Amino acid sequence: MRYSKDEMEKILLITHKDCPDGCGCAVVFRAAGGLKENVAYVSAGKGVGQFFKKNVDYLKSFDRILVADVAPDLESAEKIEKEYDHVTVIDHHKTALDLKDKDWCMINMEKCGTYLLFDYLFDEFDSAEPTIGEGPMKKAALHNFAVLTNDRDMWLRQYKKANEMSMLMDFLGRDRYVERALVDYFAFEWNGHEKELLDILAEKKEKYIEAKIQRTIIIETDDKKKLGYLFVSQHQSDVLNRMLETHDIDAAIGIKLDGGGVISVRSGENFDASAFCLTHGGGGHAKSAGHSIDNETLKEILEVIHP
Repeated sequence: MRYSKDEMEKILLITHKDCPDGCGCAVVFRAAGGLKENVAYVSAGKGVGQFFKKNVDYLKSFDRILVADVAPDLESAEKIEKEYDHVTVIDHHKTALDLKDKDWCMINMEKCGTYLLFDYLFDEFDSAEPTIGEGPMKKAALHNFAVLTNDRDMWLRQYKKANEMSMLMDFLGRDRYVERALVDYFAFEWNGHEKELLDILAEKKEKYIEAKIQRTIIIETDDKKKLGYLFVSQHQSDVLNRMLETHDIDAAIGIKLDGGGVISVRSGENFDASAFCLTHGGGGHAKSAGHSIDNETLKEILEVIHP
């Protein structure tokens, strides 16, 4: 372990809110000895900078601050660098590459945030069958959890269980999902009730995706890019990726209004989702990114629907 139990209890984790990878970071952090109350969830883009700006005294009360899976923009990072000397950023998004030359920022696009945080907090261990307990066996189980989270977040699609974990998070919500993951890091087979629930959720999910993509609105930009738009409240990644597979579009864009306005973008080879979202205060990967929508923009959308 990089830090002792006593040291972990004096560390704050700031991570991505309402995201399986952000939840995964919370699981790894707490498995390493971090406290539940010392986890803060923020939005992508300017969320980190705003959190630091609004919580100066609170942030300075910790011995160390870990920012995982959600990096500050360069302007915010410059301010943080002047004010704090106990911050470590661990991120994998393309929009975090501006920070790669800062010695307090660990930027690696090869793994998701959960996996990078696991590598940062835990020492090397001998491979073993995942199980719970203490020592190497616990780390093996947690490593397996990081691999599954990475499979989903990086869209590798190698493990069925990674997709099932995502469905479970959608159903349980962030906080209950984290508590469930901490039971055994999903190292064992689903119990009978969970298996039955996941079968039901999978069927409902497929029906939802198929119904949703039929309502895709395609708009061609001035530079001849075809963008597909949908209002979508569930299974954003799966809906948007299915749109890309079934429609002749360069990017699939989902608009989520409940729980705060959020735009999610998934793209093909000829469209940079990260650059697109960066212009709107967000960010992410070249093929997967997002940004929030302010209240004024939401008002404008409603005025178009009901002028």
